[in-house]
Amino acid sequence: MNLRQLEILRAVIRHRTTVAAADELALSQPAVSNALKTMEAQAGFALFERVNNRLFPTAEAMALYKESEAIFALHAKLENRVRDLRENRSGHLAIVATPPLAYSIIPSALSGFLRRRPETRVFFDVRRYEGIIEGVLSRVAELGFALGLTHHPGIAHEVVHTGEMVCVLPPRHPLPTGP
Repeated sequence: MNLRQLEILRAVIRHRTTVAAADELALSQPAVSNALKTMEAQAGFALFERVNNRLFPTAEAMALYKESEAIFALHAKLENRVRDLRENRSGHLAIVATPPLAYSIIPSALSGFLRRRPETRVFFDVRRYEGIIEGVLSRVAELGFALGLTHHPGIAHEVVHTGEMVCVLPPRHPLPTGP
C-alpha cells in the first residue's frame, strides 16, 4: 500500500463516504472508489462494511489507520521543516568567540538573533584566539569572533564593531603623568 492509498483510506475513514473523501483530496469519486477496490484486492481483506451508502471501517482498516498516524505525523513534520528551511526560519549555527567577546557583546546579540529565529539551534563555544581560527578552518564553526584578528589564509574576516579601549587606574597612579 503506497502513501496515496493510505491517504485515501484515512480520508474515507474520517468522512465515511467516498464523495466527501474525494472532495477533501481533490479527486473524483470514482477514483476514490477504484483506489479502495485496489487496496482491498492488494490486502486480501475488506477494509469497509457498506451500509446505507455509508462506509464503516473494519477492524483491519482501523489498525492500518492507527499505524499510519505516525507516518503522516512524520510527513507533516517534514513539510514543516521544508517550509522553515525555505523561509530561513530554522537551522543550525555554530559560533566560537574569545572570552572578552563571549562574556560581553555576543550574548546580547545572540539573544536578539534567537528572538527573531527561535527555531534555530545554536552551538556556542568560548575559545582562545587560536581556537577561533582552528574552529572556522575545520568548519566546526560557521562564525568566529575575536579581537584584533589579522589576515589569515583560508579565512574571510570583516570588522563588525570598533570601539574605544580605556585603561582604568587608581587615582594617584604615576602612569598618566609619565615617568
